[in-house]
Amino acid sequence: MKIYELLNHTADLGIRVYGKTLKDLFSNSAYAMFDLIADIEKVESKEKIEIEKSAEDENELLINWLRGLHSYYAVEGYLFKKFRILKLTSQEVAGFAEGEKFDPQKHILKKEIKAVTYHALGIEKEKGLYKTEIIFDV
Repeated sequence: MKIYELLNHTADLGIRVYGKTLKDLFSNSAYAMFDLIADIEKVESKEKIEIEKSAEDENELLINWLRGLHSYYAVEGYLFKKFRILKLTSQEVAGFAEGEKFDPQKHILKKEIKAVTYHALGIEKEKGLYKTEIIFDV
């Protein structure tokens, strides 16, 4: 099963993400975001960062999860490649991301993602598979 695919979008960058479970959807969304940012094959799992977020509903929760992870990249220079959700309810997510700080001698950046947006966001379950579309401001 593919975990994500690129969507045609006029100005920004869009993806459609899939998961067998809601936890998979959250993890796969994070993986897809960092796969767009950098060549994550070159990222090593040297550090583990815990992330906890809350929200009013699952859609907002996914955005908050991704924004929390993105802020570690934008502010502290972390690139992540592995994600694990430990707790997920309709209003809370807790988990961790593994990766390392960006090293220009080692890592190749692909796209600059400025922000995770709410545009066209909606988590759906179809034929036993979760999916969502996420648009990034680039």
